[in-house]
Amino acid sequence: MLGKGRAEAIGDRDIALLADDMGVHPADLEAIAKVESRGFGWFKDGRMKILFEKHWFHKHLSGANRNKAVRLGLARKNWISPKRGGYKEQSSPGARYNLLKAAIEIDEEAAYRSISMGKFQIMGFNHGTCGFVSAKHMFVQFVDTEVQQLRAFANFLRENNLTSAIRNRDFETVEEVYNGGGLGGAYARRMKKASDALRAGKWKDYQPGQFARVPELSPEPARVPVPEPRPEAKPIPRDVEDVVRDVAAEDRVSTTEVGGGLLGAGGVIGVAKEAVDVARDARGVFDGIDGQTLLTVLPWAAVAGLGFWIWRERRRHKKKARAAAKAAM
Repeated sequence: MLGKGRAEAIGDRDIALLADDMGVHPADLEAIAKVESRGFGWFKDGRMKILFEKHWFHKHLSGANRNKAVRLGLARKNWISPKRGGYKEQSSPGARYNLLKAAIEIDEEAAYRSISMGKFQIMGFNHGTCGFVSAKHMFVQFVDTEVQQLRAFANFLRENNLTSAIRNRDFETVEEVYNGGGLGGAYARRMKKASDALRAGKWKDYQPGQFARVPELSPEPARVPVPEPRPEAKPIPRDVEDVVRDVAAEDRVSTTEVGGGLLGAGGVIGVAKEAVDVARDARGVFDGIDGQTLLTVLPWAAVAGLGFWIWRERRRHKKKARAAAKAAM
């Protein structure tokens, strides 16, 4: 759903740490959020708070797109105050997001530039000042967490030289720069009233530095040695079964006889077993050689043993053939 994400909220500690960094009172920072969004960046349905500004959408469009937006009631040249019905189509979260969706269909980036968003209701066209590559990028990050909204707020105040005004509680200047002027001091008066209440209430006992700063980056975890990858066992180049068939065909004996020779006590398997038994009893022969290496080497040793067995069996068959020929003479 557009506007819905993790919706992580920040707390008093986050506001206080920013105040410490800027050398201002946290009540004066929070007062801005109180006026802009009632101090919370999310609607009850979990979507981020936004307000669509039709006069800004008009400014960010041109040509056919602007004409289309005006025709659809999404853009107008001049700002109209709430008292005069300028925001009558935005009485609910759904209505506000419907306007945004319709605007996105005309020009996505212009649409995101034309909304104020989050806890501090920063306009999307301020994305560069706030540290984002585009208005859409800012929107996506804001939807995830108020931490990003707070960082953007800090960047906006610093880049617009509002630190001194906030420190001196010059809310008229804050209103002029933050809200673009034209409000006749209405927001300034509301900010001062909210600040006074916060200073007398939740921030009454605030002292700079009272909140311990937690490093943003956790210590590098202890390095765990990563074992080197084991070499893969190389396949035997020729299947034993194929060798058995070849030997049987060449010497005109059955595969059963040849197979029996392989599996018998005197065959290559029997010889290999015997060799393993001897090696197991030998001290130090395989020191430093792991099981995977043995698995790699032994198949090749088996091939060599098979070759020797074939040579031996052929000699035996030839001797039997010569003996049989002599007996027949």
